Amino acid sequence: MIKEELVTILANIPPFNKLNRKGNLEFARICEVKEYQNAQTIYREGDAPGYFYLLLRGRVVALTSDSGIDSEIELLKRGTSFGVISLFTDEPHSVTTQSIEDSIIIRVERSAFKGFLEKYPVISLDFSRILSSRVKRRKSPKKIFQCKRIGVIGYHASGKTNYTINLSRQLKKQTKKNVICVEIRAKDDFTTPSLINADCRPLVLKNFNEDQLCDYIAVDEVDHLLVQVDSGSRFLRFLIVFLRVIILLYVSYRVNY
Repeated sequence: MIKEELVTILANIPPFNKLNRKGNLEFARICEVKEYQNAQTIYREGDAPGYFYLLLRGRVVALTSDSGIDSEIELLKRGTSFGVISLFTDEPHSVTTQSIEDSIIIRVERSAFKGFLEKYPVISLDFSRILSSRVKRRKSPKKIFQCKRIGVIGYHASGKTNYTINLSRQLKKQTKKNVICVEIRAKDDFTTPSLINADCRPLVLKNFNEDQLCDYIAVDEVDHLLVQVDSGSRFLRFLIVFLRVIILLYVSYRVNY
């Protein structure tokens, strides 16, 4: 990434948008652009603070560990700066940060960043506010994934059953939740059984009986349900209601599984 491109990006990200072009150009000169792969760790809880970080592309999750179990406490999106708390307090990082998709991050060495803030106090106050709000959020953290069950729905018109299954598996891996993958077709020509190498019995929508739902759920790396529908004029409206019922019943099924 060339410096001119970085200056343009900084001009649209608070608090750097308060600086003139000269200020952003000076900041760009002390920046190092880094690419992180999905699931790659940026820094770990307990590490000494070394850099200021700014997320330009992708997503990063902040994790904290308790008895060896990681918990997500904050999702960082594009334009978010992080690592700031430790830089200001001179204490080890209180969280682990990890990319959850391929990401581009700029980082600035600690002393260079502090020197820049001394030269441009107009944004130093903004970073102090970021520090304050970040500390408050950490005291009352929110879980990123609040739902207990996840449903991934695929209709035959999309032609992407394999993609839907892979997406379900990735969701299972990243969220640690139970996931059900539902394939919907108007005829008994489902592709899921061959893709997961399992014998699945389709649930015919017109014969739906909630007491028998568990008989149609195939347990694999993720759970699977095949639904055969009659694509009439009321199809979409009825299907939406049906899928809501399915997910609610699936929650009950999984609780008692």
